[in-house]
Amino acid sequence: MSGQRIVVVGGSGKVALRFTQLARTTYTISSLVRNESHFGAIQGAGGTPRLLSIEDATVGDLKSEFDGARGVLFAAGAGGKGGKDRTRKVDEEGAIKVFDAIEQLTGAKPYLVLVGALDTRDTSKSPPAHYTREDIEGSKRAHEAIGAYYDAKLAADQNLSRRTSFPWTILRPGHLLDEEPKGTVTAGKTGMGGVTRGDVASSILALFNLALSPSTTSDADKPKASGLAIDVVQGKGTDKPVEEAIGEAVERGESSLDSKAPETPWILHYNLRWLFGDLVAGITVGLVLVPQAMSYARIATLPLEYGLYSSFVGVMIYALFATSKDVTIGPVAVMSLEVARVISHVHSTSGGAQYSAPEIATALAFLCGLIVLGIGLLRIGWLIEFIPSPAISAFMTGSALNIAVGQLPSLMGYSSKLNTRSETYKVIINSLKHLPDTKLDAAFGLSGLAFLYIVRYVIQRTERRARNPSVKRIAFFALTLRTAFVIVILTVASWVFLRRKDPQDFPISVLKDVPSGFQHMGQPKLPTDLLSKIAPQLPVSTIILLLEHIAIAKSFGRVNNYKIDPNQELIAIGVSNLVGTVFNAYPATGSFSRSAIKAKAGVRTPLAGWFTGVCVVVALYALTSAFYWIPSAALSAVIIHAVLDLIASPKQVYAFWKVSPIEAVIFFIAVFVSVFATIEIGIYTSVGASVALLLFRIARPRGAFLGRVRIRPDVQLPPSRDEQEEGTSSGMLSPYPVLPGRDVYLPLLPDGVRNPLVQVEAPPPGVIVFRFEESFLYPNAAYYADMIVEYAHKHTRPNDQLDNVRAGDRPWNNPGALPWRRRKAASTPEEQAAADKPILRAVVFDMSSCSNIDTTSVQNLVDLKRTLERYAGDQVQFHFATILSPFIKRALLAGGFGTGKGWSGPERPLEIAPVVQAGMEPVMTEHAKRLQRLHFQRRFFPGSPMSGTPRKLADEKEDEGVREAREEREGVRHEDLEAALAEVGQQGMHLGGSVWGHQVPGHEEPNVEQPVLSTSFPRFHLDLTSAVSAAVGRDDW
Repeated sequence: MSGQRIVVVGGSGKVALRFTQLARTTYTISSLVRNESHFGAIQGAGGTPRLLSIEDATVGDLKSEFDGARGVLFAAGAGGKGGKDRTRKVDEEGAIKVFDAIEQLTGAKPYLVLVGALDTRDTSKSPPAHYTREDIEGSKRAHEAIGAYYDAKLAADQNLSRRTSFPWTILRPGHLLDEEPKGTVTAGKTGMGGVTRGDVASSILALFNLALSPSTTSDADKPKASGLAIDVVQGKGTDKPVEEAIGEAVERGESSLDSKAPETPWILHYNLRWLFGDLVAGITVGLVLVPQAMSYARIATLPLEYGLYSSFVGVMIYALFATSKDVTIGPVAVMSLEVARVISHVHSTSGGAQYSAPEIATALAFLCGLIVLGIGLLRIGWLIEFIPSPAISAFMTGSALNIAVGQLPSLMGYSSKLNTRSETYKVIINSLKHLPDTKLDAAFGLSGLAFLYIVRYVIQRTERRARNPSVKRIAFFALTLRTAFVIVILTVASWVFLRRKDPQDFPISVLKDVPSGFQHMGQPKLPTDLLSKIAPQLPVSTIILLLEHIAIAKSFGRVNNYKIDPNQELIAIGVSNLVGTVFNAYPATGSFSRSAIKAKAGVRTPLAGWFTGVCVVVALYALTSAFYWIPSAALSAVIIHAVLDLIASPKQVYAFWKVSPIEAVIFFIAVFVSVFATIEIGIYTSVGASVALLLFRIARPRGAFLGRVRIRPDVQLPPSRDEQEEGTSSGMLSPYPVLPGRDVYLPLLPDGVRNPLVQVEAPPPGVIVFRFEESFLYPNAAYYADMIVEYAHKHTRPNDQLDNVRAGDRPWNNPGALPWRRRKAASTPEEQAAADKPILRAVVFDMSSCSNIDTTSVQNLVDLKRTLERYAGDQVQFHFATILSPFIKRALLAGGFGTGKGWSGPERPLEIAPVVQAGMEPVMTEHAKRLQRLHFQRRFFPGSPMSGTPRKLADEKEDEGVREAREEREGVRHEDLEAALAEVGQQGMHLGGSVWGHQVPGHEEPNVEQPVLSTSFPRFHLDLTSAVSAAVGRDDW
């Protein structure tokens, strides 16, 4: 782990200094302080001081400091100086700036440890359940004494608890003691107490060791401690060694921070303006939800009131756990179709007919809610990321087609004459056959459907052309409420038409009686036999429940500039469905159409869901008598209008094709299967094909053999003042600044990206440059190795020619030509060309795209080297450029690579890694300079011996004759070395390539430099240029 950098914010504090002393042997520590007077203490502790005040720093300043770091420790604090204002500025605002800076970093983000304070909590709530009476009294005294400090810490903790884009842990020590460290602590959920500063520092180091240890498989993996708040005290009688105590607390997942109620931060700021926005949005969604809920209950083959039950529970419970203000939970078309399929499946099994449709739907909600809740609590919501957008769009399109086609018979009035649950293509054929059976229902259904589309077209056009904001607002609400309008209009028409007719002889189908209130509320019936019959259908049901909601929540979060926590969203869905079983509700998830309405209506907080719930309750208790007269065809029109918007548009499908034709093919196949088979098979097809494509891309990745292209900057000379006045310019290339060309490495074969007219120069004979374009893992290890062996056989020759070897002495896998086909004449041009091929000397690997490596791939690399050395008959050097991770470096070293030793004999390193400014001249000692000479000599003298401790240092007496003999043997003259070092001292800043500061005006300051990479591993290189130069044996080839 050596070399991983940790940035300490507030590095001059006592805890921070103790941490620096402990961590300096394992990590590189950069400490940010606000005063240069602290530099000496930080350097003495083993850290590198950086001058930056957390009070004055911008997010951009902090972002620059954090770039490339693996960890960040926030240990800053006002320390009681400056009063309440400074406490808030440092402990709250300073911490939030650090969070923002980490969040804005691109690529892998560092792991943050925030040093908080024990008992940081909202004192208006009850104390934690594990507090004793003494703890409660101590807590009261502490908050009375330093209330401002706790307020700032609470605000920082709550802000951090909402961050999900980077890993973090809050360490909350008790009151700090200046005693000698004891080496033991109690960690997790603790009561009040104290702890020594040294043991707090050890606890911080234990957290970093857990997070940054080699067991982490990739930078994308979050540490187990991520998202936890861990209390640390001593003297509780349960103290254990620090690492053990911290490790056990992390394994238990114990957190003293209540992150399961994310409404706390915003609910404390709730105001009348937010209330108005939530009221308008909630009522607007409620007016849409009521008719949709009853329509979707029809799709689920359930009585209409069950759709209203699901609507009420979804919007009420979700508001308590939501991390999205826009999403609205309730019945949706695709999930309703899945519920109908599960009900049909259970009824078709032996003994399944004894269970009613509502009982099956409620049991399904229970099982799905339990699974989704478990996924959220286990924080494995990332699993759904394996299902790509085209697969989601495919099953949504297939489901929408199935629903729309299934509602067509009801729209026309002959739904009783065919099975609308058959395959989609069969329903289409049968619907066309029964067109002559169309009834009066079509007058209501078709007119309602036409009304919905015409009104949408007219209002959308009006809204686009309107310039008055008030007109746009009115148009939006008219567009949103068109569904409610059409239901009201058709219901009134139905009542006028049917009120004097016998209910037994109604010419059209109406809903009739809808029970009022929550008549079915109570303990759900969950017999084991029913649960076992539903279990085989759970994978598809759970996938639908997860995917639709998370996709919607992420989409609205991006549009409206806030972040959602996928795991918290899964917890919200799970709890909503579990609570819904008490109301006999069926599975509910996020609705895209209603969420879009809610967002555009001006929703301000998740509390808007409660106003929607009130609308549902009013409908259940006050409007059920009016529901009697709603035409069934009207609900079918509403369903068809809603689900047709779920079908992927031609523009979207064309975008799939342009981005990835293979994924577009998967989309079409999944839709085809959904139409001609079942939705379940369609989902399995799309998901399975997507996973298979992912595995194929990993197992058969692209790799490229590279060559060199030399490029130069095209700098235009700015016109002079005279030329500007005359309006002319020479247009000649500027001779200033003098910037040399540089080498870039491109694929030898045209790749469709670069200009095909550019000539790529192949590496020198006997050198292969290969770039990995995927992680080097066990699925593709053999494939990559075979690519390199095949290329080596094609472009190089074996050292041991077998042409003159007797047949009995030749290997079985290379027996040569058959005796009667052997030619005795002179060799052909092809044979002569093969004989002129070079012998393989080195392979250079570009690791810039390889983020992971494993045991199998390292073993394949070892076997590859042995195979190539047997083929070449001599040692083949392996060089590695741009290694991305210390774990990759560790794995390669374990395989015997990097050092140039351990294969066919010792190798002489040819160059040192490129160097950058270190800025350490003011603190360099003579001993440090002597060690630096050892590092730099290989840069200027490629033939110098391997690194190691020199026998004689400059200040030791050495006989002149002995020194001259040693220099002749080593190939390094002392005078030349001193002259080279003097040149480095006056070169100034390194500007790139071979350009130094003394070559460009304004950058002439003296500069002392040090290696970027360790010289102990001469086969590991900072970039591809230095790696190829080392393999070739000279800088310019």
